[in-house]
Amino acid sequence: MRIWIKLAIAIALLVAATSPSRADCAADCSAVYRSCRGNPDTCLSQQGVCLARCGAGGGVRHGAIAYSPDKEVYGYSRDYGSERAARDAAMANCRKEDKAAADCKVLVTFHNACGALALGADGAYGSAWAMSLREAASKALNECRPHGGASCKVETQLCTGVP
Repeated sequence: MRIWIKLAIAIALLVAATSPSRADCAADCSAVYRSCRGNPDTCLSQQGVCLARCGAGGGVRHGAIAYSPDKEVYGYSRDYGSERAARDAAMANCRKEDKAAADCKVLVTFHNACGALALGADGAYGSAWAMSLREAASKALNECRPHGGASCKVETQLCTGVP
């Protein structure tokens, strides 16, 4: 099984190297999964999924998360063809949640990756992107907690570019 995973990773790297943005994505995947401790098969499998996103037939797919601190509502978008379109859709979805949410703002954008939003008590929030849902959620929680959010919880998380 490990040989098949390594073969899939090698093919994904070869495909990813054909364009600069895909090459950057492949470098990010390699950096994220550089040290596979614990269960190397699972880690290598996750790296393969990450690399597959880089070379996904849909090309670069963008996402965004917008949030209104005043109204405590959010909106998100995924799998848009441009960052601007993803930002606009996330803002529209945030405002759709509460028409009075004039302070909606895009907190995070990402492409062929994952994003997360964590919310806590007293208006604490954090957002982040990463190559996996788990890492994006962890980073969002870490960003939320220093702002008084001892009770921070991941409110939403999503990925783009997944076939």
